[in-house]
Amino acid sequence: MSKLIVRFKDTAPLSKSSRLMRTLCSLVVLSSFSQFTPADIFTEEVLIAHGFVAGIRQLKFDNVLDEKVTLPIARYSISGLYKRVLFSVDYEWTLEEDDSFINFFRASEGGTPDQPVGGVASRREYRLAIDYCLKKRNGVNQCLYSLSAGYIDALTDVEFTRRFSDDCSDDVFSEEYAEKGLYLGSTLAQKISDGRYGELLYKISYSWLKGSVYDTKLLGGRDCKNSELSRFTLKGDTNGLSYGIVWNKEWWSSYQDLSALNFSFGIKQNNYVFMPKRLVSFEGNLDLSNELFNREQNFTLIFAGFFWVM
Repeated sequence: MSKLIVRFKDTAPLSKSSRLMRTLCSLVVLSSFSQFTPADIFTEEVLIAHGFVAGIRQLKFDNVLDEKVTLPIARYSISGLYKRVLFSVDYEWTLEEDDSFINFFRASEGGTPDQPVGGVASRREYRLAIDYCLKKRNGVNQCLYSLSAGYIDALTDVEFTRRFSDDCSDDVFSEEYAEKGLYLGSTLAQKISDGRYGELLYKISYSWLKGSVYDTKLLGGRDCKNSELSRFTLKGDTNGLSYGIVWNKEWWSSYQDLSALNFSFGIKQNNYVFMPKRLVSFEGNLDLSNELFNREQNFTLIFAGFFWVM
């Protein structure tokens, strides 16, 4: 998530409560982009804030699917700040499963244009993070550079059907990716025109995850007498790089009740690779030599969110 330096008009010196609220405003906007940045005032008090964003996450599995899958997503976050340290928890979920696959083909199964495919996809992700401000801007109490560490728990599910003229000739495939583990990252903040037009944050991280792939193939259609079911589970490692950029801007703030409204927009890219290490279960008649390959997972997230203090 991201950091916004909230800029109040220079009409009067800020009181202690105003400075604390400015921290809270910044903290709310941190909740928009999974790797957080400490706010601009370091306080002795623990501050709590909430944030919500919506966006589009595009899934691209080059050696599994021939096309991209686009999912509408939402993300809710709750964060707490103490001195230079920010703690955060956030949850991302799919607003609607993508059921509009047209001419999707599994590359390893050799799909052809006369075999149209329909299917569904979904993704959910939990994330815990801690962020520490390493360097402040010269002469001001604002964070310029920070390091973050966290834990990810993600589940991605794709199911699709290759259809033939006879329903009992249909082939149904599904793969579920369950991945958990740690990441390390950093954030660099840059003001635009001394903060008048907001702020840009540049983010990068690397993840080390333990992964499982649950694969199911049903050849011959559902509820058909001659259908063949095969299942297997792979365990392995998922490693990858994430990077992105976020723009933050305050829209409105009030001295009377110290409320504020902020906006954030950003894009994030995740490039993961699942590397199978062992087969842990198997059922059916299937040549596993065609399944023990590295699975690339590329996620592109475009998001926007409003953040408020009340």
